[in-house]
Amino acid sequence: MYRIIIYISVFLASLLCKMYGQSNDSVQVEKKDNYFIFKESLAYNNEKKSEIFQSQINKISNQLDKSIKENKEALKKDLLLIEQQLKNNEISQEKAEVLKNEKAIFYANKIDEATLKSEKEINEAIQVKINNELDMKASLNDYIKSLVEKRSHIILSLGFGTSLNLVDGALNTDMYKTKPFSSIHFGVGGKTRLIKDNPHYYLRYEWTTIYNFVKPANQKVLDVVDNQTTLVDYEKPLKKSRIDFGQSRISAYFEYDFSKKKEDEYGNVILRSRQSYFMGIGGFAGYGNKKVTQIMKYKTSGKEHKNREIGAYGVNQFVYGVGAYFGYKKYSLFATYNLNPTFKNSEFKQNFLNIGINLDII
Repeated sequence: MYRIIIYISVFLASLLCKMYGQSNDSVQVEKKDNYFIFKESLAYNNEKKSEIFQSQINKISNQLDKSIKENKEALKKDLLLIEQQLKNNEISQEKAEVLKNEKAIFYANKIDEATLKSEKEINEAIQVKINNELDMKASLNDYIKSLVEKRSHIILSLGFGTSLNLVDGALNTDMYKTKPFSSIHFGVGGKTRLIKDNPHYYLRYEWTTIYNFVKPANQKVLDVVDNQTTLVDYEKPLKKSRIDFGQSRISAYFEYDFSKKKEDEYGNVILRSRQSYFMGIGGFAGYGNKKVTQIMKYKTSGKEHKNREIGAYGVNQFVYGVGAYFGYKKYSLFATYNLNPTFKNSEFKQNFLNIGINLDII
């Protein structure tokens, strides 16, 4: 009976092994069926583990067969010895029956112990097999998930470029100098894929701090005259002068990414953004610092002086505007235009135009 039980256990274990193997062989990467092909390395490892599992089961079965056979042979020898003692009148018939019964119970218990031990070892081997299968499937799921970018993720950006304070919608070099590096910005925000399985459409949202450094031309500085912001001559001959503006913005851009949906060699979908060119268009709103900083450098009596003045100068605190960008992978060219006038009241309408390069650090 015990041998039948253990053979059934061995058969079920072998069947389980074959079922797992057949299941793995039949897995296909068809999106409509929600299946994926296993990577070759995972399949190879699974095949090796299946061979080890089958070898363990065979070893346990052989050990049990050997134990049962040895105990039966030992019982047979002991029974023959008792019969010989009975024939030689060394023991009585009653004593012989008692000894035979004791030997039968003794070897039956040993077979029971061997059977229970084998059952335990088989159950442990089956559990290891199941755990290996689960680990392999978990590894496959992790691999597949790694191919698809998270729908939303954080963005950290850094940019620099040229800040132009346009006068009546155009450059006015008589009022402001044009410098290539006159603005810098830092941003933190995020980006969300608008359609779950589409790599093209995104919404980018960001909080940005931007600093504009404007240099007046012709020895001018900023001042308020008759409640009107204007540029006036400085009282001393200037070597350099600069006006620093600070703004904080919340922006939102609709982004189109030209990256294509790809597949690996097993047919698993690869979905990642910024693998190619991209472009965006949107707008922003925020607030500017109430006060701006003016820095004037001049030289008198052979000595250099630096004067720093901080004042309101009628700056518009509420800022808003539009923007666009075009880039490749982590780098992009951008342009933003402030629709709000730089100053609340000035002789000419002035608006900031920023053009530069942006780097998405993350």
